[in-house]
This record gives sequence, C-alpha cells and structure tokens, in this order.
Amino acid sequence: TGVQTCALPISGGVVVQLGPYVVLVTGDHTRENGSYRSGPSHLGPIRLCQGCWLAAHATVTRNVTIGCGALLAANSVATRDIPPFALAGGVPAHVIPKKSRIEIVL
Repeated sequence: TGVQTCALPISGGVVVQLGPYVVLVTGDHTRENGSYRSGPSHLGPIRLCQGCWLAAHATVTRNVTIGCGALLAANSVATRDIPPFALAGGVPAHVIPKKSRIEIVL
C-alpha cells in the first residue's frame, strides 16, 4: 500500500503564541482493519484564534478551535474546543475554573 499525504488548514490569528515543541495534529487513524499502523485516516483542520497561547509541549488534535485569548497549559492535549479567554490544561485538556480575575489584553 502507498503512503497518503494530505495538508489540511491550520489557521491562526495575527498574534498567536506557540511555546517550544508544540504539536498540531490535523490527522489520525483508527484500527478499524485490526492494525494500529494502517487504519483509515481521519483528517480535520485546527483553528488558533487571535491572542491564544499554546505553552511548551502542548498538543492540539484535529477539528479543534482554541478560542481568542485562551491559554493551553504546558504538556496538555486539546481534543475538543477551548473557549475564548479560558485556561485549559490536562490530558485531555479541560477548562480550569478561574479563582480570580485575570485581565487579558489583545
């Protein structure tokens, strides 16, 4: 079998901060045919909105939007959308409730 390559859009705002070793994954595969190595591909875009920040070693998977001014903590994996101005972290990433007011300037 041949190797398929496909480029999908990764779109971003004018000001987007990416820490070192950030990974943006626009595709993955399943093991529908019994193999982890050669299952069918599933592809989707990633959207990074204005003023978001992905800290070191953060990973964003396909079909995910990181909202305006949102922060994805170091070593986190975003598998679903992160709302605007949210702090998210963990594997998989979830919104961390704010305990005090944080002012974000875009």
